[in-house]
Amino acid sequence: MATLELEKSVTFKNILAATDFSDASRHALRWAASITGLNDGKLFLLNVLPGEPRLPVTLDPLPKGLDRAGCKADLEIQKLVSCKTIARVWHEELVRRGPVADVVSDIIEETGIDLLVT
Repeated sequence: MATLELEKSVTFKNILAATDFSDASRHALRWAASITGLNDGKLFLLNVLPGEPRLPVTLDPLPKGLDRAGCKADLEIQKLVSCKTIARVWHEELVRRGPVADVVSDIIEETGIDLLVT
């Protein structure tokens, strides 16, 4: 009797790895990079900084060089992407400000994320 084999294939082309630079998120990032490599996809590495406080007078954002938290996040992300696992996959680093859930949702919509790794 002949049997019909069904092949299920799931691919993740755009993977978002949200990191707070903790050991747990570094471990999750290695998994995200491995999944990205297996699927020939793109890894988006995201760190979300707290939003700016609301002031009665609207101020322009700090210039990039004067934003200490932003500069520190950029340096930490550069350390992460220097890792062999991540350096081998196509990736993009993102540092954004705002409420975490809102920023993650916006990134998912903007980039067509297939898989979120946290």
